[in-house]
Amino acid sequence: MKLRHFGLVVFLAFVMVTAGGCTGGPKTPPKDFFVTTISVTTLSTGETTSIFGKGFGLQRGTVLVGDKPAKIIKWKDKVIRIEAPAAQVERNKVEVKLPTGEQKYAGMIAIRPRVNDKLLDWVSDPLKRIDGSKMEPLLMVFKPVGPPVSGLFDYDAPIPKTDKDLINSIERACVQGVQVIQLHYPSNLSTGEEDYADTSMDNIRKITNEVRKVCPQALINIDDTDMPDGNRMLLRLMTVPSLEIIPNVGRFEPPADIKTDLKPITEASALRRRLTWSTDFFLHPIPVAMTTWQAVDLKQMAELQGVRYPPPVSFLLSMAYDDKAVDNKKTYDDIVDFLPADSRIIAAVTEKHVSEIIGYAVTKGDHVAYGYQYALHWPGGSANYIPDNSFVLEKIIQTAESIGRPIATPAQAREMLGYMARPSVNNTKIKAFTKVKPKRLRLKGRGWKRGAVAGPPSNTITAIGSDYAHKEIWIATDSGTYYTDDNTNSFVKVKLNIRGVRNVPVTKIEPTSNGAVWIATKGYGILKTVDHGNAVNRYTVERGALLGDVVTNLYTYGNEVYTCTFEEKDDGYAGTGVAYTTDSGANWFVWTSDYGLPFNDVRSVYVEDEWVYIGFGPYGGEGEATGMAMSPDFGDNWTMVKGIDQPVLAIRALQDNTIIVGTKGGGAYTVNYDGTHARRLKFIPPTATVTDLEIDNRGWLWLITDGGIIVTDDKGKSHQTFTVTDGVASEAVTGAVYIPGKDVWFSTTPDNNEHAGGMTRIIASGRKEQPKAAAQSQTKPGPKAGNKPAAVNKPKPRARNKPLLGPRGKR
Repeated sequence: MKLRHFGLVVFLAFVMVTAGGCTGGPKTPPKDFFVTTISVTTLSTGETTSIFGKGFGLQRGTVLVGDKPAKIIKWKDKVIRIEAPAAQVERNKVEVKLPTGEQKYAGMIAIRPRVNDKLLDWVSDPLKRIDGSKMEPLLMVFKPVGPPVSGLFDYDAPIPKTDKDLINSIERACVQGVQVIQLHYPSNLSTGEEDYADTSMDNIRKITNEVRKVCPQALINIDDTDMPDGNRMLLRLMTVPSLEIIPNVGRFEPPADIKTDLKPITEASALRRRLTWSTDFFLHPIPVAMTTWQAVDLKQMAELQGVRYPPPVSFLLSMAYDDKAVDNKKTYDDIVDFLPADSRIIAAVTEKHVSEIIGYAVTKGDHVAYGYQYALHWPGGSANYIPDNSFVLEKIIQTAESIGRPIATPAQAREMLGYMARPSVNNTKIKAFTKVKPKRLRLKGRGWKRGAVAGPPSNTITAIGSDYAHKEIWIATDSGTYYTDDNTNSFVKVKLNIRGVRNVPVTKIEPTSNGAVWIATKGYGILKTVDHGNAVNRYTVERGALLGDVVTNLYTYGNEVYTCTFEEKDDGYAGTGVAYTTDSGANWFVWTSDYGLPFNDVRSVYVEDEWVYIGFGPYGGEGEATGMAMSPDFGDNWTMVKGIDQPVLAIRALQDNTIIVGTKGGGAYTVNYDGTHARRLKFIPPTATVTDLEIDNRGWLWLITDGGIIVTDDKGKSHQTFTVTDGVASEAVTGAVYIPGKDVWFSTTPDNNEHAGGMTRIIASGRKEQPKAAAQSQTKPGPKAGNKPAAVNKPKPRARNKPLLGPRGKR
């Protein structure tokens, strides 16, 4: 060997030794080496437990249980998984020793005699004859806390009692390999009160973001069936990867001797809409089969009525949800037999057979959902609760290891559950189709409603909205207000009869969750209808509901309605603050300068729970009112947001506790949730006017500006702009409404450059839809959303006082 080659070999060897390379030399762990907890502290010899902490490093050290070294199954920087040695049948000190020699006390473990935990009671074949390596990788769903309204919920169960406990338990599950987290959004459980659940959007966003941080690759399942309608509606706009679990799909008619409180979806079309709606959440839904008769009904409905699932469809097997159901092996097998042959089964652990279901599901090649009230007792132990959900997870993993079955990676979990990558504005082709005014013909024949007209009745469309179920699009025109439920092929006029007024000038249309559609007018107050105008409730100054009849903006939150009102004067319009109702119009209250509001000229309002954001600006002229104020306590105290000096015309909230603000002549801003400071969105021209904002359930933000329609999914890092050259009907865009199915509709009026105006529909690529003609596009309707499940726990009502009171009844 030449000298230079020998020198090179010596140098490389030195580098490998000092770097710990292939020689396996010890790696220096982080300085913050510590231990937080042990998952299972009482177990038998041969059972497993995990030690959680940080700074363990990547190279294995040793773990002593008493004076016995434990078998190390897994060693990672944040978790060490061990098998209990044959130590003394007593409490043993546990110590973690790193390769560097550093040693830490981890806690105590009690070694007990072996007990019959019934884990394999349902498994007929010996474990050594089961080859798990040929099975589908194991999928695990963790439900750390159950819904507060559940009849099985028990505050004394070993569930997290605080936000911190909740996040810690989720992080430990993810470190162990859990791929799906289901959240019910409880918070601050330490009071032990029945109304412990904090379903505020602030708390929802906070916990969701924390889960994202500690489990960046996990799928988050948002179970929103127990939330107030307003929160559920907003939650559906979030970009969280979500599994829409449908517990009551199908007729689900039980035998006559079984009584149940299930509220079923009875139509195949409703089921289809639910599936389509859920698909927009980037994961296919997981229907729940709870009893044999439900499985039969679900299969028949899917097959006979043409509802198609992407095979293999996943079903959540949740047995024993009524008094007659028996969560035993026979029920398990019967339900599975009645489901489609290629079904993927996710077996939910029940309180009666927690261990048997784990053993059976894992060894059969099925999957497991576990957590909260399901795992109350462990067979063979005491009558006390299982000490922690980590105990159940250890048993799931240990069973999989005993047959050589792999745990699914996050990527495999996404594929198994039908995960669809979130579309990006940056690489998605979007096209605008314009529907201009056709010949105005009154059509007759099957399928046409009496009085319907073909196409939009006018190109001057001042407002656009929808009903709460997103089945209908409503538009306000210079010839009246209309709705369409057939993809704008025909329109039916809404009767808004006000004596002496032929066509009521409308400025805004918004629905509420009780089925009502609310209509803001210019000079005639606010109107409410639940039957397309056959009956109309009118709220005005004369009737004691408002301080001004010129309503420039309208925002609804659940069944709450907030309006921006002005009073018409000889020399213009004078602001009269915000009028609002929290009980669908029964009582009205106001926020004005008499109750701490900085200005009475209000152009926009946004409310979530106790958080209120109000944008100021004159109407129809010049004025001193500009900027935005926020209140964290529903109007008791107001603070001006620094950094915005222009009139604020639009306010909306993203899922990450960021408020988006559109201004007149000042572009757009982001404001943090507590309203302390504003930051300009640089992709919007600093002198642009932003008149409206819309967020779809892909997380795309649509901004209506005087320079076109702009869409972004990352606050402007990538965005697209649409103008009349791209197919928008006019430069004068007046409003936007999102309809599930990836469609956003825009209303326009004729502009100064002689563009006709009308309706514009912007859709993403991949939809097989083309306009029939350049002047008029007739496209097929996109997917529509089905009815949302009814809210169970209602928000606490606010003070109900006489009309025209200030916030919370202040005079």
